[in-house]
Amino acid sequence: MIDKRKEKRINVKYTATVLDSVSGDKLGILVNISLHGIGIKGTMALQVGDEKKIVLKVDKTKSGTDTIHITARCVWTHAEPDTSYYRSGFEFAHVSAENTNS
Repeated sequence: MIDKRKEKRINVKYTATVLDSVSGDKLGILVNISLHGIGIKGTMALQVGDEKKIVLKVDKTKSGTDTIHITARCVWTHAEPDTSYYRSGFEFAHVSAENTNS
């Protein structure tokens, strides 16, 4: 598989649950992040091209939980071999202003 990423992805240190903010469904967990997108691992096959309103709930052991609201488009998805999991890549379309420091 050819890697078409424009920038390096960074593996996350904290557990982050990825939720669909419209349906409330758990899409999976955050695996990595870059300036323009995220990679997730979950049990559902997601539809390439779908735009989702996503809530990232980042669990930080000592300082509580941070919640980040984004809109992102699924750009790829594939089943992990010999498991019941799927990996999906999302490109950011919008990050809520409440998530930024002014």
